[in-house]
Amino acid sequence: MRTIYSMVSRVAVLLAFAFATTTGASAQKSDNILNLAVPVEIGTLDPHAVHMDATLTAKVNTYDPLFRWYGVPAELKPHLATEATASADGLVYTVKLRKGVKFQDMTEVTADDVVYSVERVLALNRAPARFFSPLIAPGTTRAIDRYTVEFKLKQPAAPFAGMLSELYVVNKALIQQHEKDGDWGVPWVSKNPAGSGPFRVTEYDPATGWYAERFKDYFLGWGDKAVDGIRMRTIREPNSQVLALSRGTTDMYMNVLSNDQADRLRKSPNVVVHDFPHQRIFVVHMHNQRPPLNDVHVRRAISYAFDYQGLIDGVLGGKAQRIQFPLPPSMWGYPKTEGYTYNLDKAKAELAKAQVKIDRPLQIHAQTGNRVSEQVAQVLQASLRKIGIEANIVSEPWSTLASKCRSAETAPDFFGMWKGPDYPDPHNWLGDMYDSRNGASYTTCSFYKNKDVDAALSEAFRLPDQNARRVLYEKAAQQIVDDAGSLFLFNLVWQHAMNKRVHGYEFTPVALGHNVKPVWLDK
Repeated sequence: MRTIYSMVSRVAVLLAFAFATTTGASAQKSDNILNLAVPVEIGTLDPHAVHMDATLTAKVNTYDPLFRWYGVPAELKPHLATEATASADGLVYTVKLRKGVKFQDMTEVTADDVVYSVERVLALNRAPARFFSPLIAPGTTRAIDRYTVEFKLKQPAAPFAGMLSELYVVNKALIQQHEKDGDWGVPWVSKNPAGSGPFRVTEYDPATGWYAERFKDYFLGWGDKAVDGIRMRTIREPNSQVLALSRGTTDMYMNVLSNDQADRLRKSPNVVVHDFPHQRIFVVHMHNQRPPLNDVHVRRAISYAFDYQGLIDGVLGGKAQRIQFPLPPSMWGYPKTEGYTYNLDKAKAELAKAQVKIDRPLQIHAQTGNRVSEQVAQVLQASLRKIGIEANIVSEPWSTLASKCRSAETAPDFFGMWKGPDYPDPHNWLGDMYDSRNGASYTTCSFYKNKDVDAALSEAFRLPDQNARRVLYEKAAQQIVDDAGSLFLFNLVWQHAMNKRVHGYEFTPVALGHNVKPVWLDK
């Protein structure tokens, strides 16, 4: 067996944290509440049901995974686990759990809860399942003893240990009390707490948000300046988002700011805007299976027609980095070759080669309340018009867009989306978005299919040698670009706004920096 991650060197630090606890009484009447905002409705609190910005803040702060990523560049560290070991063939992972960790109902987190969490993710088959269903068959994960879990994989998976950061552990006994007719307790978990995280949800309204109080018995302890609770609100309209930050009714906005929003907030005496280096790319999926976008020459024409630098410089104020492949440029596996550049002559030449007629206006779907998504849609609409293609912009809530992507029949012609690092490995982007064996979801909304790409991604995923994997990922990325699978636009510089009373925030590009446990406030 080989040890993948160990926490021996960190035991002293964690023990020190464990003794630093505070009470957090009367949290909701205190001014020591961290006020957060997102642009979309928070439709569920279930950590196994969805995977998007609005729900990331809830699950990252109210549930715990086995491992967690920290810092820039992101480093994987044990969390509920203490270590993971892999068999020589890479098919069996054995994970040891920390002893004495309490759920918020004060029962202990055990291996049975981890096994139940795996089975629940697989059974629900929602967005988080995409990390595990290709690797783990139902019924194959088992508890060796109270604090040891064995994962048996269908195939070797080089990034598996990092992917365990996406397995959020739920309270088996508590949820089973509320299960009905084999529903895995979904209706109950959607609005009730069942985790071990640092904050416990006490109020929830899917339309407006939630409130969570500090869990005083959290296993990592608390510093003297910890917040008493978190209040999350939904603020859909961009101007209202800026106004709330400027007036101090919101402490942090947990989503992407457009450049014009950030410029306005930099002038506010109450707000600090930080520029964080990110690995969050923006792509526009083109529906590869629907005419006229099923013709590669049409997709290539659009790829040449898009004004990339005009978007980055003129709209985003230079707060982004051009990408020519579906990876952040800082990620290994990013090819050294060139992709598409803005060239209307080449665009028109490609369009002349197309075998299909463009006999209808195309539909560009943008996310309501996300200013960057709406701006990209406007630039795309103008770019298409330059080569004689008419398009309409349709703004819809994220939940609606994500739902439409679950079927090739309902998916949009164009769909702009962010793809961040759930785990910092090329497969997080290339495999998640372009392996045609994945199920239909917002990440696969291009419905791209190429058997050679599938083969390269499958082999790269299995190999333990990073240099061999790099070659395969570069090959796959180049082919996806040759096929114009999507429009590849930019890597984000995250302009993150927060009130000046906020201190201790620790950014990491993985999970979008939504872990706010370290934050403390000026009183």
